[in-house]
Amino acid sequence: MTSRRYSKKLSVDSGASKAASLIFTTEAQSSPSSKYFLMYSLLHGPCVSAVISPALLLFTLLVSGTARAQTPPSWEQIVAAAKKEGTVTVIGPQGNETRDALTQGFQKKYPEINVELMSMAGNQIGPKLLNELTASRFTTDVIITGTTTALETLVPAKAVAPIKLVLIGPNTRDLSKWRGGKLTFSDDAQTYNLIFSSYVKPPFIYNTNLVSANDFKSWKDLLDPKWHGKITLKDPLSAGGGLGNSTLWYTHESLGKDFMRKLLTQKDIVMPRDDRQMLDFAARGKYPIAIGPSDVLTNEFIARGLPLKHLHPETLKEGTYITAGNGSLVIVRNAPHPNALRVYVDYLLSLEGQLEWSKAAGFASLRGDVPKDHVQDILVPKENMAYRDISMRRYVDMREEIVQFIKSVLSR
Repeated sequence: MTSRRYSKKLSVDSGASKAASLIFTTEAQSSPSSKYFLMYSLLHGPCVSAVISPALLLFTLLVSGTARAQTPPSWEQIVAAAKKEGTVTVIGPQGNETRDALTQGFQKKYPEINVELMSMAGNQIGPKLLNELTASRFTTDVIITGTTTALETLVPAKAVAPIKLVLIGPNTRDLSKWRGGKLTFSDDAQTYNLIFSSYVKPPFIYNTNLVSANDFKSWKDLLDPKWHGKITLKDPLSAGGGLGNSTLWYTHESLGKDFMRKLLTQKDIVMPRDDRQMLDFAARGKYPIAIGPSDVLTNEFIARGLPLKHLHPETLKEGTYITAGNGSLVIVRNAPHPNALRVYVDYLLSLEGQLEWSKAAGFASLRGDVPKDHVQDILVPKENMAYRDISMRRYVDMREEIVQFIKSVLSR
């Protein structure tokens, strides 16, 4: 089917005239055998089907290695094209500080490129994006979210594009800056979901006026009748801290299904979907223990002086887990601003961009040159501690099994 955005020789229709100077479109027009045409094809998928036949594509792949080398566009040319596009559209996590971190620094450095950022919870992102793609409405370039949303919803739906094709800027070429000298991906293909920060998940948040940390040595202490009617658990049936903790419990040999049955059927346990509501309940003392609310929002509430605190991860003998939280990104298929998104991602992954993110989110960056002195010590992974990294595919793949078990318990 012919794309509405691109037809004939990848010329751009009048409705997208501002994109006429796209670097990769221009390269494709000048030489269909160039690697930039292939790069553009990979990022835009079916939209080039009317331009190149399968036979021609195969021929292109075979001869591209021996064809005359094409001069790649310079970074300056890509930035110039991004400025002509004038916009990059981003979906990011909730929280005013992270909103500022994802917009203000970039906007100051590139005032000609406007960042249109929409903040939303992870479980809202999939439905929004997939509905738009189904309707051939390509409005989003970059999504910054958790790995569950990426791996369970966006990657299987083929809603995202390979990230490495985007990493061509001065701040994304030197892998030695990153942990282990490489980039970290959550997906097995090491292609679609890039993790740029991680942290130790505190077991839960508690009201310091009503709860003492000394009351807890094990997750099983939450089963004590004195905590009945005093606990909220973030909805464990959708992406977020509730499902994250459920993954730890389900896979831990000392907890497992028995512990989960007892906790989930505890009298008057409440399972909200709204993170702010959970933290407000905890701060006011209505439900002084909150398991799994947004850590970004939790850090904001604590910074406001409210009587809330993270339970130290080493407090519980069964431990906790590490996660990317919202510190991962995907590139949306058929992104409307392909050059602006390259410039944006390059800035986000720079020392400056990662420091802004780390300070706002309160989590350590996987870039080794980003300071950690502003991050709460309990959130920084310790080298002598073993953690489950539930951002990884093998744990995410268990989520449906875990959700079905939770549903079976709650339906009784």
